[in-house]
Amino acid sequence: MPGLQTEIKTFSKKIWHLLRDTVIEFDEDNAIKLSASLSYYTIFALPPLIIVIISLCGIFFGQDAVRGEIFGQINNFVGNEAAIEIQNVIKNVKLNHDNVFAATVGIITLIIGASGVFGEIQGSINFIWGIRAKPKRGLFKFFKNRLTSFSMIGVIGFLFLVS
Repeated sequence: MPGLQTEIKTFSKKIWHLLRDTVIEFDEDNAIKLSASLSYYTIFALPPLIIVIISLCGIFFGQDAVRGEIFGQINNFVGNEAAIEIQNVIKNVKLNHDNVFAATVGIITLIIGASGVFGEIQGSINFIWGIRAKPKRGLFKFFKNRLTSFSMIGVIGFLFLVS
């Protein structure tokens, strides 16, 4: 039995050190501040994300079916009243198709805003893990990152519908 007590003590110390180190690292990395800023950014990026997901998945499944499924899922998370408000906001977003310039600017802004949240996630993870980001290599790198983010939005939207 003394061997078992020693093992339990050793295991308990390891667990304690793990928890202590986790709390210390959490505090040193400003994880609460990063999560708050990411949450704030995501709240403002959510409507463009939903619009992009509805547009992309609507090509394959029909926009009404996609809207119904998305808002059913949102209803599960935030409740009926908030889901109805979100649905009304998305319904009221319409681009003016008569003005090609305004429509183009609107679409570009929508894509940048919707994909920007992934850049924020990447920056936060890089900071927490102590990874130095490679320096930007101009406009091509910017568009490549945005295309990757936009592709992730499409994949996430598809997975969202399938689940």
